[in-house]
Amino acid sequence: MIPYIALASMHHLLAFLLFAALIAELALIRPGVSVRDIRTLFLTDAFYGAAFVLLVVFGFMRVYFGESGHHHYFDNMVFWAKMGVFAFIAALSIWPTATLFRWRSALKKDGAFRPADNVVRRVRGFVIAEATLFALIPVLAAMLARGYGA
Repeated sequence: MIPYIALASMHHLLAFLLFAALIAELALIRPGVSVRDIRTLFLTDAFYGAAFVLLVVFGFMRVYFGESGHHHYFDNMVFWAKMGVFAFIAALSIWPTATLFRWRSALKKDGAFRPADNVVRRVRGFVIAEATLFALIPVLAAMLARGYGA
């Protein structure tokens, strides 16, 4: 059995890493984005995706193998609100990731490719929405930890 503190620590660390990747994307996505930045964005987005998946895995492990037990979570409205926000963030991330794949393909065909500024601004808007919603997660987690929603 994995000690609860190890599960909690990994879960929190992964949440911080995920948010860091999101902020790194936000710093790189701007009108006039360079070829180098597009390549870095692609790697950053892959890191973001990996952190997202691992965060879900460790979250699942905390629910089922943590000291509170799954009933503590499943019977709590705040837990489901947190999962809803997380799922919405995941849905918002699909379009920017798909766009980065298109940019990568375009770069392979044309090394001088530059995305249109309006598309870059739209991707940036999605990432801003993700980061803004992500700020709700620690608030909901704190509420959950203190017994709200039960």
